[in-house]
Amino acid sequence: MRKRSAIVAISLFLILVVASCGYKPTLKLKQGATYMVEVTTDQKVTQTIFGVKQDMNQNLSMVYAFDVEEIRPNKHALVKVTYHSIYVKHQGLDGTYEYDSKNPPAFVPPALTGYASLMNRSFQIVLQPNGMVSEIMGIDEMIRGLLDEMQVPAGPGREVLEDSLEEEFGSQAMKEMIGQMMAIYPEQPVKQGGSWTRTIVVNQGFPMTLENTWTLKHREGGVSTIEISSIITPAPSAEPLKVGETSISYSDVSGSQTGTMQMDESTGLVVKSNMNQTFFGNIHIEQAGQKFSWPITIESGMTFRMTEKNRSDTTRE
Repeated sequence: MRKRSAIVAISLFLILVVASCGYKPTLKLKQGATYMVEVTTDQKVTQTIFGVKQDMNQNLSMVYAFDVEEIRPNKHALVKVTYHSIYVKHQGLDGTYEYDSKNPPAFVPPALTGYASLMNRSFQIVLQPNGMVSEIMGIDEMIRGLLDEMQVPAGPGREVLEDSLEEEFGSQAMKEMIGQMMAIYPEQPVKQGGSWTRTIVVNQGFPMTLENTWTLKHREGGVSTIEISSIITPAPSAEPLKVGETSISYSDVSGSQTGTMQMDESTGLVVKSNMNQTFFGNIHIEQAGQKFSWPITIESGMTFRMTEKNRSDTTRE
């Protein structure tokens, strides 16, 4: 009886020691494995242009296949990223149009041909255990392939479209997008109730700085529940976006982001994540010597999940 009590006491002591030390969430990819990364964004953009309020809604759902080609000695993963499926719907003053790669229309709206041409195209990244992207390769070739598939002839029109695709799907844009999704892991072990921070600067699209704080709220059954809170401020180093002869920039950016995620502790995979983001600012357009400015508000709801292919996910709703 005393021996059994001693064993129980030792076990409880070890549990308390582990709990007091915390644990370090880390992304643990496996060489040869394929992971499906699903990202959805529902976005409402409100602008007041020359005193007239204009709303635009966009729904975007993208599924990427992450094929782990190599795990290097430093634990960095060489990953081939492929566009697996795409759904996009746009509603605005210019009408409503959509594209679904799973049920493609006979005619793709011109504004969405870039999305349609992305299907099954790939590039490579080097992904660190903390979720940060250290290298990205093959984007330039991918964009040239998009332009060729869209049959855009050489000339000013192709250059403008290439600039637009580079802004949305180029190396810097993809590095920042993947970083926002996956650069979420702490550098040190974290106890339950503990927090860690990381600053992410976004220079593409709508430039901003996100001051992120993650808090480990709960651990149960091998799953961590993590809350995120972010403060959004301007990106000081962002250059104006050039589209042909038009220059676009933003100022007075401010906002916030909140959300919750569930993470599989054995793999570091985020099996479910929900985020809400709201930010404000002013947009500035300069074209043909004329300058225009107006306020803009963007409200977004985002979900993200990453699962190993052919494995069931019991946390999925």
